[in-house]
Amino acid sequence: MTAANSNRNLFLDDHDIDSIQNLSRTVNQPDWDSEASVLKPERPWEMGGVSQYGTVLYDKEQALFRMYYLTHAGSGGYQAEMVTMGGKQWLANRTLLGYATSKDGVHWERPNLGQVDFEGSTDNNMIHIGAINVEGAGIVDEPNDPDTSRRYKAIYWEHGSGDVVTREDGLVLWAAGGTDGMWVSFSPDGIHWSNYEGNPIGPSSDTSHYVVRDPSTGIYRAYGRFAPRGGRVIGCMTSDDFINWNEGVLVVSPDDKEVAGPESDTQFYGMSVGLYEGLYLGGLWVYRPGTDGCIDTELAVSRDGLLWNRVADRQVFMPLGPKGGMSDGMVRTTANYIVRGDEIFIYYGLVNGPHSGPAHPGKQIVRSHPGAIGLARLRRDGWVSLDADPKGGSITTKPIAVSSETLHLNADATNGEIRASVVDDAGRVISGFERPLTGDHLDGTMILTSELPPQPARLKLELRNAKLFSYWFGK
Repeated sequence: MTAANSNRNLFLDDHDIDSIQNLSRTVNQPDWDSEASVLKPERPWEMGGVSQYGTVLYDKEQALFRMYYLTHAGSGGYQAEMVTMGGKQWLANRTLLGYATSKDGVHWERPNLGQVDFEGSTDNNMIHIGAINVEGAGIVDEPNDPDTSRRYKAIYWEHGSGDVVTREDGLVLWAAGGTDGMWVSFSPDGIHWSNYEGNPIGPSSDTSHYVVRDPSTGIYRAYGRFAPRGGRVIGCMTSDDFINWNEGVLVVSPDDKEVAGPESDTQFYGMSVGLYEGLYLGGLWVYRPGTDGCIDTELAVSRDGLLWNRVADRQVFMPLGPKGGMSDGMVRTTANYIVRGDEIFIYYGLVNGPHSGPAHPGKQIVRSHPGAIGLARLRRDGWVSLDADPKGGSITTKPIAVSSETLHLNADATNGEIRASVVDDAGRVISGFERPLTGDHLDGTMILTSELPPQPARLKLELRNAKLFSYWFGK
């Protein structure tokens, strides 16, 4: 029997499903404007663009959204632009951690933190953390940590301690040094940070990083390019104290079924990871071959954070925007997935122009728009639906605990209907529910017409011209 589940049951995988008849599984793309952003470069330290390489948190105590994002003053690169920080000259593409807040998740403010000296002034919203280049900060807020100085925890890639080097083609890059690698830092308030004195805690990972604490084991899982094989694949490091981490294991990599090309060409640039209804949910950034490295986002799901499945035959969740626009090159989601009322807020990066790189020698990308951060909105539980046409179809679950006489459905049956029953292993009806569900409901209820059936039992849902997003039992 499938264990009793206090979360909603989604259709991202087949974990609780015994059979599906004549229904299609659909990845539902969120509502978003490919040419709009909620945070774009406005300050001198952002002129190289702002990036979703970071984390968005919602602080329930203060009813406040907190955004940690990557920013830099210029491209560096071939021009080797320089800026003055802390009285010293640095490459302008030095990666820095910006901080913004919002009451509604749409309109953002940049508080003056007074921490980082940029061109002779500390009047900015940059956080003093790390040493030189803070990249891809994964941040977790744990208000119940008994050590209040460690309420906020961050893991990120710190690099460039070997100063800079110039390649033969004139490209100026940060050189590796002895203190490069994954670093961790701690904060009591999410603003003032202290670096762990034992950094680095792991090898380098050149991407954005995401950290989750497993709700059942308490183990921290950090995601990035931690796999021993290296390259653009997704690995996971684990720790029980946020200081001592294992070396990482491979969890997601391309295979010979890639829709965009063979395994050797498709790459996974990163994967945003957050928890949703008890599941590990990943936004997988797929680097497409034959495009100079355009990157869109698919969905992946895991029950334990280690064994991952690609969702719904690898349908694209967030596609690229129109050619020439702000998001025609890369659309990459960030964590977390924040439920606000009837919607899920999903933040993502908009990048004009593809990634390019060593696979495309001599190709220099000229971006018509600087990088920005956007907001997409998705119906609550709306990641994936089981869809029925007018002829109808059905889903039957594995044996489950029918814990209440009230069945809740998140479904759109505006032009159709959904019927429910409880059946035994042979498919015979044990108990029925009152009238069919019609209309569009985020929480539509159906009541058993008899007492709770013998346990365990199977739930059968019959759909006609409808979309089913989730179900759960409760009062």
